[in-house]
Amino acid sequence: WSIAAEYAQLRVDGESFWIRRDPSRQSAWQLVGAAAALGQAVLVAGDTLGAKDHAAALARYLDAEVADVIVSEALDGLPQRMIRNELSQRLESAGGLEKLVMAIQNALALRRETGATISELLRSAFAMRRNQKLSNAQMILAANAPILARIAMNDGDPVRGYLPSGTVAGVIDDRPTCEVLVARIVAEAEETLKRLCR
Repeated sequence: WSIAAEYAQLRVDGESFWIRRDPSRQSAWQLVGAAAALGQAVLVAGDTLGAKDHAAALARYLDAEVADVIVSEALDGLPQRMIRNELSQRLESAGGLEKLVMAIQNALALRRETGATISELLRSAFAMRRNQKLSNAQMILAANAPILARIAMNDGDPVRGYLPSGTVAGVIDDRPTCEVLVARIVAEAEETLKRLCR
């Protein structure tokens, strides 16, 4: 990775006429540099990347079919694309009181995680409502998405958490390691640069 990072840095900082004159080439080499930095970080992190058990959440993504990816407003009042799971089914059938209790619990969890005071959370919620033109219900449910996504993605609990997704989850058939993925990105960027330089 260090070789790719150095090579990209030479191109970005260098005196190449074509790279200086063409923003797309500059961007491509900056992307190569970023990919190399990511690769270096992954190597340094080593096994600590898997410190929590993400196997259950990962299995949900890998097992999902296109039909399992739904769009629902039950999470926070806004259309959210997600993988259907126990939580999404519970939210879809929950009444207003159950959703209110969950929203309050998640707002308090967000407060603990961010260190915000209740008055800061309320100011933020009212500002979101005003700036994003949210309804009162959407404002109240706003803390659901970050907390429930953390439960699924960071804590590895896809039953109690929300699995944000696009339809791509239903067509995943390749699961390369970070090293292989970054190497592919670098190779594609180099190939693109060669084509552009012809």
